[in-house]
Amino acid sequence: MANGKSKGELSVGGKTYIKTLFKKVYLGYEDELSGKEIEKGITQEDEGIELLNLVYDKKYKKNMITMDADIMRGTCDILADEYIRDVKLSWSKKTFPLFKEDAGSSLYEWQLRAYMMLYDREHAYLDYCLIETNPTLIPAWEPLELHKVNDLPLNMRVTTLRYDRDYTLESQIIDRIELARLEWENLKSQFNIK
Repeated sequence: MANGKSKGELSVGGKTYIKTLFKKVYLGYEDELSGKEIEKGITQEDEGIELLNLVYDKKYKKNMITMDADIMRGTCDILADEYIRDVKLSWSKKTFPLFKEDAGSSLYEWQLRAYMMLYDREHAYLDYCLIETNPTLIPAWEPLELHKVNDLPLNMRVTTLRYDRDYTLESQIIDRIELARLEWENLKSQFNIK
């Protein structure tokens, strides 16, 4: 979502992303998401949701409803009547954003803004959760105490950011998607692909 050099132009990073995606589609390969942090996020997500339930006295369950619009597709982690939530599991005490001002990223913010569009919700919450890492994921050289967190107070193990729906920012998302589609068509024309 970075701005291009001028209005109506994709950023260099945006063009690079489209080229990478184009190669995957037309050369027929997939990048495999890997790494201990990603594996923790995938295999221990339910534990993060359970931590949220304890902290906020809720009964959240993993959302299984994927929304698909003409311009985007996504699956938020938690779908409530008035909002959505997305859970990010920190790798360790060291990487956990204990303070709100240290949490968040523009990538995650735009992800949540897209979810608000897809699910037609006025609010979204980004929840950073600190749970004990499965010992099988921890490299031998990494101190185990970085991953032992169950003795910490619950309110120090979740950092939550709230985002409110912003239709001006949503129009920027739509504009960028249209620019990305034009770039895609430009790449197709370079190879005479119909």
